[in-house]
Amino acid sequence: MYNSRYGNGLVKNFMVVIATASVMLLHAQECGQAIVNNTWLAKHPQAKVNYDNLQAQIKQLENSISNHASRDSGTVYRIPVVFHILHQNGPENISDAQIYDQMAILNRDYNKQNADTAVIDSVFKNNIANVGFTFELAKIDPDGRCTNGITRHYTHKTNWNVEDLSDFIYTWPPSQYLNIYIVTKLSINATAYSFLPGIGIPDSADVIVMTHKMCGSIGTATVANSRVLTHEVAHWFNVAHTWGSSNSPGVACGDDDINDTPITKGFSTCNLSNCNVCDTSIRENVQNYMDYSFCGRMFTI
Repeated sequence: MYNSRYGNGLVKNFMVVIATASVMLLHAQECGQAIVNNTWLAKHPQAKVNYDNLQAQIKQLENSISNHASRDSGTVYRIPVVFHILHQNGPENISDAQIYDQMAILNRDYNKQNADTAVIDSVFKNNIANVGFTFELAKIDPDGRCTNGITRHYTHKTNWNVEDLSDFIYTWPPSQYLNIYIVTKLSINATAYSFLPGIGIPDSADVIVMTHKMCGSIGTATVANSRVLTHEVAHWFNVAHTWGSSNSPGVACGDDDINDTPITKGFSTCNLSNCNVCDTSIRENVQNYMDYSFCGRMFTI
């Protein structure tokens, strides 16, 4: 098991510094991470100070190792996952099969098993990360009982209010599980979000929330949006958008604080022929899962 993101967030973030870099097929409006996090930090100034201090420590750790430090091939990070499906007996009450499909996609992408790495821009061919995380549906619940890692809750809160942190009543201990809430819609113009580790939210809110249409590639979902969770899980591991912490690609050149990811403006379309924007001598990583280019196929090492 990994340590709590809010008790010892530095440990988990160090794993990410070693294992991965900067996920995705999203419209600029679809990932709500920047919206909810920036809103929270604006309302809690001391939390912003604490978060910035944590980021500085993480950056120091990153700078102390090689940009391409190899993950210990003998180490497997197993992450138990629980899906909480909030529904009113509508299409949002997705099938177990749709959840299994999503888990397969998540493990494929984080272990460099996706066949579409074959079409990665040649500049980045040698910088595709095998993150090496194994995501598994939880087999034991917090009370020690057997579970399939899928819980279902009949509630009107499937229409999700992102500002009400008291609604996270189903969360299992986040020091032991990755919690994912499946809902019908969000109160912001987005389809998924998570809070970054270390920003001082209650433990119960340490989850990923996503709409059912973004979960997997079958059932109510589509292949086109099947990597939304790949993107959001990376945010949950403290990885920013390739251009930084805003929700607006293409506005200004920015940095995700990952050493081997180029400075970029970010993209809302997949245009590999015109991706030397911030520096004409440097190609930008359009196909990074953390961009909004619709052709995310990789993390950098």
